[in-house]
Amino acid sequence: MIYKKENIETTFLLQEIIDLSENEFLPKARKFIAEKKLESLNTNGKWWIRMFYIFLGFMSLGFAYSFFDLTILDSMNKSFPVLFFVQGLITYGILEYLVREKKYFNHGISDAFLLSSFGQIIFFISYIFNYQNTLAVLFISSIISTFLAYRFVNIFMAAILFCSLCGFHFYLLLEIGEIGKLLLPFSSMLFAGIILFGIKKIKETEDYFFYYEACINCIEILSFVVLYLSGNYLVVRMGSESLMNIRISDDEDITMAWFFNLFTLVVPLIYIYLGIKSKSKILLYIGVAAVFFAAYTIRTYHHVLPTEIALLIGGLFLFCVAYFVIKKLKDKTVGITFEPDNFETEFGFNEMETFATAVNFGIEVNPEEFKFGGGKFGGGGAGSKF
Repeated sequence: MIYKKENIETTFLLQEIIDLSENEFLPKARKFIAEKKLESLNTNGKWWIRMFYIFLGFMSLGFAYSFFDLTILDSMNKSFPVLFFVQGLITYGILEYLVREKKYFNHGISDAFLLSSFGQIIFFISYIFNYQNTLAVLFISSIISTFLAYRFVNIFMAAILFCSLCGFHFYLLLEIGEIGKLLLPFSSMLFAGIILFGIKKIKETEDYFFYYEACINCIEILSFVVLYLSGNYLVVRMGSESLMNIRISDDEDITMAWFFNLFTLVVPLIYIYLGIKSKSKILLYIGVAAVFFAAYTIRTYHHVLPTEIALLIGGLFLFCVAYFVIKKLKDKTVGITFEPDNFETEFGFNEMETFATAVNFGIEVNPEEFKFGGGKFGGGGAGSKF
């Protein structure tokens, strides 16, 4: 890791304080005090600001590359892929400077330089293999992306790492032949399951997981998606037709169709259950999306009811589920509940937060900051002066 762990911890702490302040859990003054007291990395907490800086970074690099290429392209003749490799190394050198000297961390500009450097180097590697050996390129891509994700704690490199491994696994089975194509759905399930098991073990190492939480969560989300798509009936059937160059008629079916149909319907419900049990919004969202995709799959190949009747029944079912869930959770005070969160109460939180801030940042608390009720209901008869 190129960053100091203390700087990452401070950056995450400051970002949490800013989020609490923006949601009116903390006074604005506390955010300003924390920003003055804490030394953090140069980052962007808002994803849309980060994406905007990525766009600006790509635009800047595009103009720079165009000028550089037009200047020396004539002298390169047909060796222009070497030019991409040189540009990739230069871009990576600038990235190291931005991170070390300017303290860029998930900023957007640093993401653009990182992705650009990686893309150009991979393009050159593809050129070395004459754009033919896909397995070798994906293998090298997984190694490079692992190094970059670890060094720069970057979520985009984590996603590329997963895609590279998934692609390597896919093309490796295709190289085996017909047996590999038949085993592809089950092998993909096993592949995603192994990754999820490894992520579970990594999460048990809290100190290590803290710094790479976003990267690990990204890989976990992609693994859950691949796990479901690997056994989805529509994906398996269309994949079989494409890979084996066959046409499955309406009166025919794929091998083990009962298993894939059952998998299509049951796994989304398991995702939703696990999402609620573990209080994971992401897994819950994936489960809900999988339910809709399962409905689309069933409607595509199994015309049980007319569309309008199916929609009506589905709407009534969702209404009943929502009604009974609300009734079930309405009076609960622990776990998943509709009761107000303790941190949203108006009395007590600001006072506790003030003293916590004073202890953590060494700030003296001014008693004049505390205003009492002045004799009205919540004040208990106390005025604001002694």
